[in-house]
Amino acid sequence: MNKIEEFVMDYPVKRTQDNYRSQLNNYFKSLKIKDTDKYFDSDRDYKADVETYWHSMNGKPPLTIKTSMSIVKSFLEFNEIDIPNKTWKSLRRKTKGNRARTMDKAPTNSELKKILQHGSVLEKSMFLMSSSSGMRINEIMHLTIDDIDLDSNPVRVNVPVSQDQDTKTGNPRFCFMSKEAKDVLNEWLKERDEYLRVAVEKSKNKKYKGKPIFVKTIEDQRIFPMGYHNARKKWVRLLNKSGKPFNQKDKSTGRYVYHIHVLRKFFLSRMKLVVPETIAEALAGHEAYLAEAYRRYTPEELGAFYKKGVRNLLVFETTSDENIKRLDGELKEKDTEISDLREEMKERKMEILELRLTLQELKNKKK
Repeated sequence: MNKIEEFVMDYPVKRTQDNYRSQLNNYFKSLKIKDTDKYFDSDRDYKADVETYWHSMNGKPPLTIKTSMSIVKSFLEFNEIDIPNKTWKSLRRKTKGNRARTMDKAPTNSELKKILQHGSVLEKSMFLMSSSSGMRINEIMHLTIDDIDLDSNPVRVNVPVSQDQDTKTGNPRFCFMSKEAKDVLNEWLKERDEYLRVAVEKSKNKKYKGKPIFVKTIEDQRIFPMGYHNARKKWVRLLNKSGKPFNQKDKSTGRYVYHIHVLRKFFLSRMKLVVPETIAEALAGHEAYLAEAYRRYTPEELGAFYKKGVRNLLVFETTSDENIKRLDGELKEKDTEISDLREEMKERKMEILELRLTLQELKNKKK
């Protein structure tokens, strides 16, 4: 087992292992080192290596840089390389800010309607499912019709954990979606089989050096038989068809301001106007809130909370312009309240990460 694997194996969560492995591979790539096993056998200037890596991340979001440097620091100490604390402190001071670089924006109900009105039944179904449930697009891509109870009120979605997904708990969860999303889903299901048949035929003609690149199968049981990148391309297409301001990009990163993940932000911002924050966060699948919500409330009680907030999630069935203005006004007030807390939350997140790494370092030293 190489040095990187020895280090990441001390962390039990697969997603954490993958993240740390990726960051450390970037570290060695920045140093142009291919044989990582010999890294600690040579007489190197490790302080200079750390500074080289820090400079290689110029332009990346500050929080990303700080997280990466914390991982490298823990990795070096795990391998008994001691770099003076003043070096780490100096680099932290030079890394200004804690915010994610892209300034995203959740659409209002009327804005989301303007975006989705350009979509096909497939696209409307997929994105209404996300905006009304808080599900991640990756989660939606793994759903089969058996995962959705269309007869329940509200419609319940059982989100499984697939082999290529990972959560901190390793457990499946459930959430809910609106009747509006259910109605569009039923329309999509009428078209799904023909869509899949055509997609299977098209995939047979995609070749590289005379061989098929990837062949879809008619046995695919997923509601939306495609991958995340295809779903993202469909969202970008809708943004571009909608025009300004929806196809606006962040000047510093080049990412769309209304990127696909703002659908979850749409869900959370509107649900929190009516239900407690812990409930909204749990329904959206944030692990820190799931255990408490599942322990304190039954599925029926969580469904009752959802029903209280679902009217704020409607896009095509919004009752009146007066209600839209009311909702937008409430959201602006809510945004004002949380803007002062956002910076503090990001700082706390960084502190928690550093504390976890320090704890792991202390455990390693005791071995």
